Formats: sequence, structure tokens, C-alpha cells
Amino acid sequence: MNLSRIFSLRNLLVLMLTLLAANLAVTLLKDTGKPAQDPGEQTAVGETLTAGNSSTLQPGANTSPGDNLQKNLADEGVFVFSMLDGNHFHLFAFHPLLLELTRLTSGDWDDCYPSLSPDGTRLAIASNRDGYWDIHILDLKTGTTLPITITPEYDNRPSWSPDGKWIAYESLVNNNLEIMLISADDPGQPVLQLTTDAALDYSPAWSPSGREIAFVSNRSGSDDIWLASLDEAENRFSNLTATPDQQEKNPVWSPSGLQLAWTNFDGQVNSVWTDDFINLPKRISEGSLTAFNADGSQVGVVLAAPNQSYLSVYSTSDFRQTIANTLLWGEVRGLLWAKGGLPGYITDPKNGLGPAEKPALWQVVDDVPSEQPGGRYSLVKLENVTAPYAMLLDQVDEAFEELNKATSLAVGWDFLSSLENAYTPITQPVSPGIEQDWLATGRGIAVNPVSLYADWMAVVREEYYGRTYWRIFIKARYQDGSQGEPITEPVWDFQARYNGNSAGYESGGKLISPPPGYWIDFTALANSYGWSRLPAEGNWRTYFAGARFNQFAFMDNLTWYEAMIQLYPPEALDADGFEPYIFTTPQP
Repeated sequence: MNLSRIFSLRNLLVLMLTLLAANLAVTLLKDTGKPAQDPGEQTAVGETLTAGNSSTLQPGANTSPGDNLQKNLADEGVFVFSMLDGNHFHLFAFHPLLLELTRLTSGDWDDCYPSLSPDGTRLAIASNRDGYWDIHILDLKTGTTLPITITPEYDNRPSWSPDGKWIAYESLVNNNLEIMLISADDPGQPVLQLTTDAALDYSPAWSPSGREIAFVSNRSGSDDIWLASLDEAENRFSNLTATPDQQEKNPVWSPSGLQLAWTNFDGQVNSVWTDDFINLPKRISEGSLTAFNADGSQVGVVLAAPNQSYLSVYSTSDFRQTIANTLLWGEVRGLLWAKGGLPGYITDPKNGLGPAEKPALWQVVDDVPSEQPGGRYSLVKLENVTAPYAMLLDQVDEAFEELNKATSLAVGWDFLSSLENAYTPITQPVSPGIEQDWLATGRGIAVNPVSLYADWMAVVREEYYGRTYWRIFIKARYQDGSQGEPITEPVWDFQARYNGNSAGYESGGKLISPPPGYWIDFTALANSYGWSRLPAEGNWRTYFAGARFNQFAFMDNLTWYEAMIQLYPPEALDADGFEPYIFTTPQP
């Protein structure tokens, strides 16, 4: 069937899709037996459920170098993705059953959104290793990189054409994201601009036929998946999803070109959907990024939990999970499933590649000579930080200080030098609806909301498993492309609850268009230093303090009660007036 005819028919199905989506999800969940839940409650990490065409594989098998590894990787392929590695995003190779997490790049810069060339010898990546975000080509035989865009403008999310001659990417043009095309082998040729709409157009994915490019655009009022037909000069663009009440992201083609996967934010959780261009979209799982294997029989999924990321694999025929959730240590940007497994590059010892270790970003130093009675810890005053109680537990102050340094370097100004609060004494009245205040543990911070009102902070609402969380972006000091990235998600306007609009008041705010400029994802950075965001309380729409959008806690796998008794004796939690020990550095 002709694609253009299919797309014209799609508009007739939009209303049906909207009405049937909820029922479809319920039916599929019933069929798969997998309700939406926290991934930590699912099958044990790394357990093999069904290994697809490799049912004989076992977790941890064949992880040593050699011919056997090369054969298995060539058969199964390998995942390549960018993951937050301390202060920066870097490229890693991994297979839950075959290959330990293996570092591909390192350095004082970011490498993101890898795209594999059709011949499997090169990766197109977005990197700011030269000071600005440009598209680079990484040669997998030599490990060398070559920039093909050299501009101060933001260039990101490359996608190879199937003939290997062109690369599509998103670029900030006149403070607006557009889709651009550049020659992969002769970047000196004129760059072609595919989109010119006033809306944001980004995240291109070149189809296997070479005749279409899927991308994300908010030109219809919300983020939808659009298609650009390269054979058409007029009426080139078609809205594939057309769902005004949802946000679709990250389109990825199957190898056959007959399926397209994308992630869907419907106000509840991110979900992975596929579309075979004939039937209504089918839900596979929760997830934020996807990648098909070589024959399209399986799809790898990055599942983003509130403060963690997991990698899973699902069958595209029956939606069964074939490889269970495997924990990753940082947020992920970009995912591909490379056929052939990149064996020559990964297993060659001369490249110096090996198992990747999570970087140690701070070291706990006991400022207090000894613990307090009962095994309790002390509070330590924070240097050069303004807050009503500028103190943290002795076990976490170093993690905060290092986060403070990393944030200042990333945004170009002292964002954490002024806090709304850090430690809050238990003698302080508890806010309504907040029974477990992590600030009381000495392991929490509340960043200063003044930055939000001054338009130096932006907040994105995210839903996970029935709870509301917030992602904080901080505006970079230097808006010349040398710091940060554009925001593509709609942001949450808390002020809408006070503007006299009943809908805004009842909803606790409203979604508005992303602000222009360059921003730093503070939530991701804080998480890499152990500081987890907290969920909003159930009353956040009617009680502003319940939103807790600006609060982070260094939980360290402790419950709130376990954290509290590190600072207080158990009996003090029901008593008034107990003061913990505060260590002050003796003055000469």
C-alpha cells in the first residue's frame, strides 16, 4: 500500500485511536500479564526470561575475549548508548548476556546519541569535545573522531541515510530547532535544511528505504511524530500520530521499515509503541528509548525510573520481555542495537578497552573525630552556602560540595550557593501532608526557587507509576552554545494556579512551551552525585509546598526512618526540643 494513502487514511483513525488507546493498553497488559509498576519490583536484574533466538545463552556467559565472544556478539549484536558518567555523557557498549559494560569514549566532554553507519564501521555522534555541540564521526577501526559540522550552533541527534552518504540531524537555527542534512563524506558541500516551520522540529530518524525521515515536531500544538517524504516537493510533511493530549518522542525504524517505534508520554508513564502503518499502534512496554535488533524480532528499551535507568529487551511479535531489566548507573541519551556486535573494535586489546567502572565522584571524610552516642552522626556546617540551616549530615556533605562544584562549572554561576534550606530541625512544624521530611534527616536539600521566578530555572513534570516527579533545568550563564542544550519538553508553569484561571488552579499549573536558550539538566547531574529527586505529595495541586519540586535527598538506600535514627535516637522522634550534635571546626 502506498504510504501517502496510508497517512491520509490515518487522519480518519485519529479519533478511533484516542478512544481505543486506553482499552488497548489494558488488553495488552492483560495479555502480557505485566502491569505498570516500578521496575525494581519486576523480575530480578539480569535474569533471562526468553533469549529469543539465543535461548541457550545464560547471564554472564561468554564474557571473556575470544572467537566465541566475537561469534556470539556478531549473532546477537551489541547495545551502544550514551550514559551520564559522572559530569559527562560518554559512549558505552553492552549486552546483558554477553558483554560487560565497556567504555568507548572518555574525556572532559560529552558524546551523545550514537548512530551506526550502514556498513557498521563508523558512529555518527553529537559531541561538544571542541567546545560546541557538533556532529562528529567516530571511526570504529581506529577510534579517531572527525567533526563534520563546525559551528557555534547546537547540532545533535544524527541519523545516517541507508546509503551512508548523508546524515540528518537537529540544529538550532535562529533559536529554533530544525532538521538539517549534511554529506557524510564531503561535509564541505552545502548543508540542506529540511524543515523551516516556526515550531520545534527535532530528533530525525532516516527510514531504511531512504525516502522518508521521521521526526518530532510540536507544530500541531503538542509533540507528535511527523514524516517528511523526500520524494515530495509540496505537501511533504504528514502528522503520523496526531494526539493533542499526548507527547511522542524518539522515533526509531525497524530494519524492514514496516514498523516505527516511539516513546509516548500520556500523562502517566512513558510507553513504547510501534506502528506497522496499517493497524493501530501497539503498546510494547514502558520506556524512554528504543532500538531494534538486526531482524526486527526484538526491541531494546531503556526504562527511565524516577532516579534510575534500566535496559530491557522485548519481543516485537508477542510483547514478552525476553531479557529482564538490567540496572544502568546513569541517565541514557541515545540507544542503538548494532548488528555484528562491533567485534573488531571491542575485543582488540590494543584499544585499551575493558569493563567500565562507575567513577568515584566524591570521598566521604569524617570531620567529626568519633560518632555520637548510639552510633549517630553529626551535622556539619556547609562552607560558602546561605540557608536558614546550612548544615548536612557528616556522611553526605562531601557529595554536596562536589555537586556544588560540578554545577557551578556546568552552568557558569553559583546556583547552589543559596539554598531554600538544607537541614530542618524536627522542632520545626511539619508542613501539611508531609509526614516524612527528608530535610529533617540532614540528607536533603531544597534548591532556591527564586531562580524559577527569575526565569533562570525551568521545571518539567514527569509521571512515574502514579507519582509526580519534577525535572529541573538551570539556565546556562553563557548563551553562546558553549554551555547546555535546548529544552524540547513542555515545562510546567506553577504561576498558572494564581492567574485567576480555574483550570490552572485546579491542575496546580499548566504546560507551556519550552523556553528558548541553553539549559543544564540539574536533575540528571544531581543524581550522578547521589542526590535523588523526591516525589510530589498527593496534595501538590492544591498545596504548593507539597509539590517538593526543588527537593533532593541523598538516600543511600536508606528508608526515611533509618536515615532519621542516624541523627536522632529513636525516642527523640516523638519528643520535643531534642537538638542533634553540630560539629564546628575549632578556630585557632
